[in-house]
Amino acid sequence: AHALTTANGQLLLDSSELEAETSKVVSYRLGYGEQWGPEYKWLYVCQKDLFEIANKTGWLAQFIYEEDDGSYLARLIKAP
Repeated sequence: AHALTTANGQLLLDSSELEAETSKVVSYRLGYGEQWGPEYKWLYVCQKDLFEIANKTGWLAQFIYEEDDGSYLARLIKAP
């Protein structure tokens, strides 16, 4: 994502609470009737891990909103 965004680019992220203190990868597969798409991975990242990963990869993490259950809305902007 860093290479695909401009210097002023940003990423907006939301998280659903699975376990607020851990990150996980969950597999999904969508379908309707008898038609099913391929399985894909969805990454859930806890706030602590997001902050650490962002700092290591050239992003600054800003947490915009947080629920009591650990779910959150975050913004990643490119570090100067």
